[in-house]
Amino acid sequence: MQPLTPDDPTAVGPFRLLTRLGAGGMGQVYLGRDASGATAAVKVVRADIADDPRFRARFAREVRTAQKVRGPFTPAVMAADPDAPVPWMATAYVPGPTLKQAVADDGPLPPRSLTVLAIGLARALRSIHEAGLMHRDLKPGNVLLSPSGPQVIDFGIARAVEGTVLTREGEAFGTPSYAAPEQIMGQETSPRSDVFSLAGVVVFAATGQGAFGRGPAEAVMTRVLSEEPRLSEVPGGPLRDLLARCLNRDPARRPDAEDLVRALSELPLPSAEEGWLPASVTQAIQVRDGELRAVIAAPPRQLPEPSADATGPHQPPRHPAGPTHPAPAPQPGRPQQPPPPSHPAGATDTTDATGRTSPHPPGPGRRRRTRRLLAAGAGALALVTAAAVTAVVLADRSGGGPDAAVDPSPSASPSAADASDAEEGTGTDALTGDVRALTFVPSGLLVTTTDTVTLWDWETGELLSDFGPAVGDVAVGASGTGATTARGGIALWSTEDPDETAFLRPEDDQVSVGPLDVSADGARVAASTRAPDGDNDSAHTVRIQDTGTGASVAEFEHDRRPDVLRFSPDGAYLVLIDQYAGTTILLDAETLEPVRTFEYSREADQTGVLLSSPEVAFHPAEPWFALTADRYTVHLYDLATQELLRTFQRPQDTEHSVRVDTLAFSADGSTLMSGEGYEQPTAGDGSGFAWDTDSGELVADSRSNLFHVLAAGPEGDVVATVQWPGEETVLFLDPDTFDIIGDLS
Repeated sequence: MQPLTPDDPTAVGPFRLLTRLGAGGMGQVYLGRDASGATAAVKVVRADIADDPRFRARFAREVRTAQKVRGPFTPAVMAADPDAPVPWMATAYVPGPTLKQAVADDGPLPPRSLTVLAIGLARALRSIHEAGLMHRDLKPGNVLLSPSGPQVIDFGIARAVEGTVLTREGEAFGTPSYAAPEQIMGQETSPRSDVFSLAGVVVFAATGQGAFGRGPAEAVMTRVLSEEPRLSEVPGGPLRDLLARCLNRDPARRPDAEDLVRALSELPLPSAEEGWLPASVTQAIQVRDGELRAVIAAPPRQLPEPSADATGPHQPPRHPAGPTHPAPAPQPGRPQQPPPPSHPAGATDTTDATGRTSPHPPGPGRRRRTRRLLAAGAGALALVTAAAVTAVVLADRSGGGPDAAVDPSPSASPSAADASDAEEGTGTDALTGDVRALTFVPSGLLVTTTDTVTLWDWETGELLSDFGPAVGDVAVGASGTGATTARGGIALWSTEDPDETAFLRPEDDQVSVGPLDVSADGARVAASTRAPDGDNDSAHTVRIQDTGTGASVAEFEHDRRPDVLRFSPDGAYLVLIDQYAGTTILLDAETLEPVRTFEYSREADQTGVLLSSPEVAFHPAEPWFALTADRYTVHLYDLATQELLRTFQRPQDTEHSVRVDTLAFSADGSTLMSGEGYEQPTAGDGSGFAWDTDSGELVADSRSNLFHVLAAGPEGDVVATVQWPGEETVLFLDPDTFDIIGDLS
């Protein structure tokens, strides 16, 4: 990492730039961070390439396709703007060295690492090829190393620069030591051309040089076209034989990526406990992870004014460069990840490169220390400032009736004694009450219990804010805008700035009773209202209100109190769940017109108690949602068409009475998790399941630690759940293995 220079932009798109990461043929690469805290490698295109209309057209096309690539070994494209004055693309940042760097620093990888490397690369190519792309420039410098496996970057970029100034200047796309013969000859290429490059990369990892040796580009290309690959230093056995097949000059005689994955999966693998990387590489990754944390924690640098010659039309702007295009929903292939994480792409897949679900060694994003609560310390100040206003929002302490407004005056604040206690760290320092909801917001993890609402730094266990008792229904949007039913209306608050409060009342004589939900951007709130003398079985009106003006946007009449209201991530739809009726209604969020009603197979025990109820989860990147069909089955639907895309089946277990408590996708969307609990749990019982979203394959069974209530950290480095029994302990799980890595209690 290098400091920004005066001539560098300070922001590109939604990303604040932190440091320089390096430069490539296309331009400068920066480390950026968006408002949610996700980090990205932001590639800003060189001015002379950006001027080329052929490049722009290809770059736009390749970016659109690359955004469809979803897999655990390909860092996701987070955002891009190919139409900006200076085009750019941002991918999830992986804090690890390239394979080229690792071999240069520590020598070839040991034999135990080679098969895992090959499997990860093959799976990455499979994801790339399934999206309709070819990499075209797979080489050691385009492979990042992480504890989860190799991460293949820059797929599709070589095609974009083909025929531009780069190739006209003799910098042929593809790298001679790893380019396939047909690529060198300028003949038609195919996905099997990438397989040839993959084999060369593995040979480099094993020997320190490519399969055709070193030397001037012309000499290497001649050897590629006329000589056999140099494999004598590669450990003998099935892997070397397979590499020889991949390096065949005839593309038709090479395996494709799928064949390669299948063949490699049959080879012996190292134990997951020891990790796949040498200790020196693991240490290098940890150093980079520490550097990343230091850069993020550092205050923004005050840069001097740029030089006079840095203001030309091709200089990257010092403010966001036009609109961003978040990764669109890929077609059923490998759905994912996104709002993608800064954690290595593989971190949200429940398998490592070997396909195993065993623990990985500590590394970026895998902090295995126990996160018990700390003394108040720095959190005490947050406790005082937040409680001063927000306690009034969450609990009606003013004694006012339904017309009482939120009062941020000193009289509504905690007493001086309360403040003194907080300063000394003697305020609330543990969870109290049963946990009912977990929500990751930009500043931490919001925990709603039957007693209170609190904000925590989940990594350190530090209490950041205590928002006081929650006397009504509580909902928090991804932006940190919170809402609770209070005094017949809806009190709004913010996890980021507790002074920003407002109070919304229904426009008629009804009262807001919940449930309620806040859109991801915090602009709208949905809630159920009824007549003041009504009850849960009387008629209710679901209404959406603008949080800025309080104006009613749309209304929907329902014959009883709904159990769940949930906005889709883009705010286009609202889901209403009526557990008593066993129905889920998909509503257009602009008009609240019903789009479709889904029936749930209700099942009760001998006493008439429902064993489970409808549950819903929205995919973080795709326009999809998961919905329980019965106690054993979950369906995946397309939001726009309501087409059934996939069915996830839980093994039937007649020994235990099980109910589905919640559904949640991993941060990248590659995994669907089901937090389930026994009706009469015992300590250590877990009955959660997880499926690969793409294939529907079960990747975690009832022995996992997926319990009651689930939430995935937005950066893909943690899954939070609530332990059975008692519901008073929040467990933090490794998203790959579901091993417990910390807790709050």
